[in-house]
Amino acid sequence: MEISLWVAADSSSSVAQTALSQLTSQVSSGALSLQTYNPGQPVSTLPATVAATVGMSGNVPVTQIATVTTAVFVPTVPAATVTAVGGGTTTIAGLAQITLGGSASEVINTDTSGDTVAIIGTNPSSTVIAGGGSNTVFLNAGSVGNVLLTGGNSYIGNSGSGSTTNTTLTGGPSLGDGRVMIDAGQGNSNVTVGNNGLVNVLQGGGSANIMAQSGTVAVAISQLPGGSTVPAVATVTGSTVSGSELIYIPDSGAAFINPNASDVIVLGRGGSETLAGGTGSVTVFGGTGVFTGGGAGGNIMQTSTVNGVTTLIGAGSSDTLIAQAGGDVLRAGAGADVLAGMGSGTLGNTFISGTGTTTIFGGQAGHNTIELGSGSAVVYGQHGTVAASPAADTYRLYQAGGSATIGDFVVGVDTFKLTQGYAANLSQPAPSVAASVAVNGGKDLLVTLSDGTKLTFIKDGSASTGAIFS
Repeated sequence: MEISLWVAADSSSSVAQTALSQLTSQVSSGALSLQTYNPGQPVSTLPATVAATVGMSGNVPVTQIATVTTAVFVPTVPAATVTAVGGGTTTIAGLAQITLGGSASEVINTDTSGDTVAIIGTNPSSTVIAGGGSNTVFLNAGSVGNVLLTGGNSYIGNSGSGSTTNTTLTGGPSLGDGRVMIDAGQGNSNVTVGNNGLVNVLQGGGSANIMAQSGTVAVAISQLPGGSTVPAVATVTGSTVSGSELIYIPDSGAAFINPNASDVIVLGRGGSETLAGGTGSVTVFGGTGVFTGGGAGGNIMQTSTVNGVTTLIGAGSSDTLIAQAGGDVLRAGAGADVLAGMGSGTLGNTFISGTGTTTIFGGQAGHNTIELGSGSAVVYGQHGTVAASPAADTYRLYQAGGSATIGDFVVGVDTFKLTQGYAANLSQPAPSVAASVAVNGGKDLLVTLSDGTKLTFIKDGSASTGAIFS
């Protein structure tokens, strides 16, 4: 909607009402269609020309022409001042609605009242610049939209699959000072977020790429109501500046997260994520998907409470990986890592020791699978709460040449499958028992395998290797 309305500086509401009455008459006659805009839905267009007397110059009426190509009806929008300036730029000094088309390709929103300016871009290229005190709604109905937000609470979306909107949110001194909702129901949405910026992505069939700058950035992903049943995966990229923080809040959406140098906090609420490590540290509270810790170590990651939907992979040193349900996979990294099963169900988990020093506490109900890597490990597989009927754990080798102390191997219940693990995966001959000897006064059994792996079975000093390995 290209509208040029001039309102006197004094509080003359009747002048503005005169212009708006002309628009109303077009609606009444059926020449102009006003609609409520629903995010993600196309906006109908209908050309119409409106002439309005908006003021007097001496005794001569001042008439402005409004060429209406698209109408969006927001019942709470009052009259506003819209001043057209040269070079195809339109400055909005107050609350307004405007469609960019024809010669108008740029809007500068200088409103500081906290109200909302609604803008539709129909040109091949449109630009919107919004100040820190303004709230902006921008629908890109053209090819490319460029949006700069220096604060406020804004909504940005595309009206078609061929539209691309590039949004920059500068943030502010406090977390959430700049907030924007990105409707990724269709088209391509690229968002650069500054320190303390908050982005909420509504996911649908379109693509969304979120790039965090240095400082603290919060990103929330949720699925667009009524959108694609298989929404596109959003890409979230952290800052390259060490010490930055990326807070990710999933809520039924899906994302690939590349932290770069940012420390990442994932607040698990739903959805599905793939987190690709980075050089910082990672904290995951109940994630769904595949999460790799950061190279800085100190990663603390928890699975979802839903069975079988999470894989946690340690990195760096001193990681803690916790399974809150069953059917999940926890793999240690190169440091001194702890893997623990905390779920109370009967479905076990898979625990894989790393190349460093790993401590494993299997889920208390048993039925766990424990794979031993090339580092050293201390393992308590757990066997349930009924001592007379222990639940079985299964052991195998993930890599050759490591060492492990197994604190609660129950001969005749647990099994150590040499024919599975890395040998089967690499189509190699299975390792065999090279030597075994009772140690620690005959209480424990030390077994050396042909691939160099050394295993100590606590309180199994009298057991035969044939009863342990298969």
